[in-house]
Amino acid sequence: MIACDGFVGNAILKSSEALAEGLISGLTAAFMDSWYTKLGGILALPALRRFKRSWTTPSTAGPHCWGSRASPSSATAAATPAR
Repeated sequence: MIACDGFVGNAILKSSEALAEGLISGLTAAFMDSWYTKLGGILALPALRRFKRSWTTPSTAGPHCWGSRASPSSATAAATPAR
């Protein structure tokens, strides 16, 4: 985990979002190039979905800890009332 101020943290967040969008659009364009790359994309779809789920942040608040099976915790998670 890296701690930084709001400006730097936002710049890092926006940069990582742009990188992810670029990768997704690049992969989509590569898989849509011809009929055999489309077939490869269809065959790769289950693996790509598993990969996406491994990087998706859980619905609970807190930092995403890649590879960790434990539930993340943070001050915001503790501050929200239980329903």
